[in-house]
Amino acid sequence: MVIDKKGMMFVLSSPSGVGKTTLTKKLAENNSQFVISRCGASTLSEILTLGKPCILIPYKFAKKNHQEKNADWLVKNGVGVKISEKELTKDLFRRELIDFIKNKKKLIKMSNKSFSLGDNKSLIKLSKLIN
Repeated sequence: MVIDKKGMMFVLSSPSGVGKTTLTKKLAENNSQFVISRCGASTLSEILTLGKPCILIPYKFAKKNHQEKNADWLVKNGVGVKISEKELTKDLFRRELIDFIKNKKKLIKMSNKSFSLGDNKSLIKLSKLIN
């Protein structure tokens, strides 16, 4: 789902394999500024491919708690923020969302860090897949 609110675009991602459009294609086509997502490895690799900052909500029933570990790694590397399902409230989510929307410098810094963690040839590879 893509939401555009006063020029700010972001993507709420769905689980891998759901729908006909990949997250990477949605992000590229809609020029989103950030992503709100679960934390599976495939999804996170797509987020890094396009250098997107993110609000991460790990799936608490993921096998071996891998989504929590994935989210922790991205947060440690300055790419996003994590909200565990246990901590998730409407007010906390609203605060994080508003912080992302209002703090453009933070988004730029996170985006740069996100790009730096990805494959430096990923955009070339991605453009060949999309075209």
